[in-house]
Amino acid sequence: NEGQEEAAMEELLTAVKLAPGDATPYYLLGMVEERLGARQAAAQMYERALRLKPDYAQARAALNQLRP
Repeated sequence: NEGQEEAAMEELLTAVKLAPGDATPYYLLGMVEERLGARQAAAQMYERALRLKPDYAQARAALNQLRP
């Protein structure tokens, strides 16, 4: 449901503002973007998560799935 994704995105953007050094909200934003069909935006969020936490396996796997 697009309304749920938008609400989740708002919550996650707040989390990013409150804890900009935490990789998890960026990963979750990537998941939301991907569900909305915004593959490039999703990849950017996964990359941000990986810059903050290079060993973030879920973010790495999600990014690898987006890229052939």
